Amino acid sequence: MAQQGRLSASVSARPTTSKRRLPGATNRDTSKGRRKSPVQGAATTPEPVGPIYRVASYTVYPSNFDEFEGAAKEQWCLSVVDAGNGWAIRRGDMCLNIAMQWEQERATVLCDGHFLRRCRYNEHAALLRARRVVDRLEVGGMTFDEYVSTLATPPAD
Repeated sequence: MAQQGRLSASVSARPTTSKRRLPGATNRDTSKGRRKSPVQGAATTPEPVGPIYRVASYTVYPSNFDEFEGAAKEQWCLSVVDAGNGWAIRRGDMCLNIAMQWEQERATVLCDGHFLRRCRYNEHAALLRARRVVDRLEVGGMTFDEYVSTLATPPAD
């Protein structure tokens, strides 16, 4: 099986707080097997919780990406980004739809239901699709492997 592209992830921190009830605030006797329930209006305090880290975006690289040195190689990378309304596979200002065609990315407020169904994925599906597509991605009519092979062969005199 051919090696598929590799991934890199960027992480963002989003602090969160949760509330916990103060102990001893119950309104029922528990000796008869009744469930404890908090007294309505009992005082709550925020529970100290550190930041929660979540992945905000991934970068998908083509196979053999590390073996080649050159500034132009970044053109063949794809971004898998949490767009807030699903995960998008992006290359510049274009996004990949389910028909494997590139569409102009829209602002979140302009995304209608049809666009979301075509161009948004869950995280797992977006990563799988991006890894399958990245080695077939063409820039200037060439895949990354074709581009590398043209640079490796000396020009004919």
